[in-house]
Amino acid sequence: MKKKIYHIIIIVISTWIICGCNSKEIKKAKEYMDAAMYTEAIPYLELEIQDNPKNAEASFLLGKCYLEIEGHEQEKIEKLFNRAILLDDDYRDIIGSVFYDKAIELYKKKNDFKAKEYYEYGLEYFPTATTEFAQKVFDYAVEFSETSTDVDRPIELFQIVDKISPEFKTQIADRTYSLATKFIEKGFVNEGFTYADFGIKYDPKHIEDVANLYLKYGKELVEKLNEPYKSIKYFEEHIKLRPGEKQKLASLFNRYAKEFEEKDNIELLFFFGKKCVEYDNNYKEWFTETEQKHEPIYRSDSGIFTDSRDGQKYKWVKIGNQVWSTRNLDVTTFRNGDQIQQVKTDEEWEKAGAYKQPAWCYYDNNPVNGEKYGKLYNWYAVNDPRGLSPLGWHIPSDAEWTELTDYLGGEDVNGQKMKSTSGWVENGNGNDKSGFSGLPCGFRDDDGAFGYIGEYGIWWSSTERHAYAAWNRDLSFSNVGVYRGDSGKAQGLSVRCLRD
Repeated sequence: MKKKIYHIIIIVISTWIICGCNSKEIKKAKEYMDAAMYTEAIPYLELEIQDNPKNAEASFLLGKCYLEIEGHEQEKIEKLFNRAILLDDDYRDIIGSVFYDKAIELYKKKNDFKAKEYYEYGLEYFPTATTEFAQKVFDYAVEFSETSTDVDRPIELFQIVDKISPEFKTQIADRTYSLATKFIEKGFVNEGFTYADFGIKYDPKHIEDVANLYLKYGKELVEKLNEPYKSIKYFEEHIKLRPGEKQKLASLFNRYAKEFEEKDNIELLFFFGKKCVEYDNNYKEWFTETEQKHEPIYRSDSGIFTDSRDGQKYKWVKIGNQVWSTRNLDVTTFRNGDQIQQVKTDEEWEKAGAYKQPAWCYYDNNPVNGEKYGKLYNWYAVNDPRGLSPLGWHIPSDAEWTELTDYLGGEDVNGQKMKSTSGWVENGNGNDKSGFSGLPCGFRDDDGAFGYIGEYGIWWSSTERHAYAAWNRDLSFSNVGVYRGDSGKAQGLSVRCLRD
């Protein structure tokens, strides 16, 4: 009887040693690991493996420590994990989960490349857990989207979810539509529609819902937010998704046009009237009659002035309370008679910019272009205290450009009224209702390269944005608006003048 009890005790002790259930080394290692002190845990685990080479838990924990410490070779980690599995196959799924959890951790750190690598390791060990892993990534994307206006990151994560498990398409579509409505309601309009557009490309389930979001917000811009010019892009997005509703939208534009006519806002009458005809030609007769009732409203005064430096004559036009020259500046001297250097080669142009020297050129160094488009000047000529503009005139500031564009109805639409009626490529001409007569004069880059004649007209302001750039305004053949941007001071742009 005593001998039998002795054998039982031996078996229990052996099992205890192999499993490490009461091993002091395992316990100490776990304490360090719980405190994220993985380097300190390693010696205890190595000692346990040395004393008890069949301890699967020790191999697993050591592999996990190395996994948490950056810089360790993956081969070493896998060797330890495979050894744990060899000793106890139950560790296979556990190890797969460890890799999956590490991947989630890395996704949260935006280390997507490494996260994908660990996900693939997890897949090798625990392939049946992909749906659960996709759910964790999805949940994190949702959590992130709830606390941040950064839409790019959740969208990246939703795309990752789909690659892992396509069965999440419907959930992604539902979630992004929910985010879209939430963000738009809270005033984060661009972010909201980014979610909306992503969701319908992913799964068409909510196309009609998103179309209605665009329509609703377009109406709000006109009827509540007093930003009618901005509404068009939202109405157009609605039509892209619901092309069969053009007539319905034309009827809405017709109503808006008539309401603005009653308010004596002729500009908005024409704005929505043209859109009305564009969407439904049945309104053409009405619009023609409406045009005949109202004369052009901007060009109230015009004339000619002479630059005393060289006798050149420039036309001018009054737009609102401002008087603008109607062609680009074309002088070679400052007001005091000092010459502005003409620069032809790319190297000389780049050098002039580097040394902050005033310079001018013809587009493509061709005087024929100068006859039509005037000269291109770098900002150092514009800003020179000797004065680039004619006496009694000045280079418009950024604020003065804004006054012009606001008067013409806002940046989204006024380019059509500022562009000349000919000269723009791909039928990008304007109607020049303002009399500004903007031509597509192109520009010269700071390295000397010319570009975009026929496509863009770009004009300096006198306002510096920062040490290396100043504000400008540009018109494009492909856009009805005008763009407020900035250019490096060494670039060559056109110049317009504003009367003092």
